[in-house]
Amino acid sequence: ACEKILRTPIYTPYTRFTSRFLFMWCNALTLAMYPVAGPLLTVPVTLVTSFFMLGIEDIGSRVEQPFNVLPLWQYCQTVEQSCIQIIRHSDMLEQVEDSVGEDMDDFNWDVDNLGSYVDPLSHKK
Repeated sequence: ACEKILRTPIYTPYTRFTSRFLFMWCNALTLAMYPVAGPLLTVPVTLVTSFFMLGIEDIGSRVEQPFNVLPLWQYCQTVEQSCIQIIRHSDMLEQVEDSVGEDMDDFNWDVDNLGSYVDPLSHKK
C-alpha cells in the first residue's frame, strides 16, 4: 500500500496553481486590508496573515510527499526491534514451559537479553 502511494504522482499543475494563486492572493491582501486596517496596520496584518497561509501551503506540500519528510527508517527499526523482542519473549516462555516439571529456582532468567519493552531502540548488541 505504501509503495502505491509512493509511485502515484502528484498532479503538478495542481501544486503550481496553488502556489501561484496563494502568491497573488498574499500580494492582493495588502490592497484589501488598507481600507480596513489603515496605513499603520496594513503591513503587519498582511505579513502575519501571509505567514500563516504560506505555512499551511508548505504543510500541504509536505503531506503530499510523506516519504520525503518522515523518518521512515526509524519507524522500520522500531518495528524490527519490537519483533525481535517478541521473539525473545516467546523463546523464553517456551523455555519456561519446557522446564515446568523441573525446579524453577534453577531456571536461568536472562532478563537483560530480552531488551527494553518501553523503548525497542535501546537494545544491546
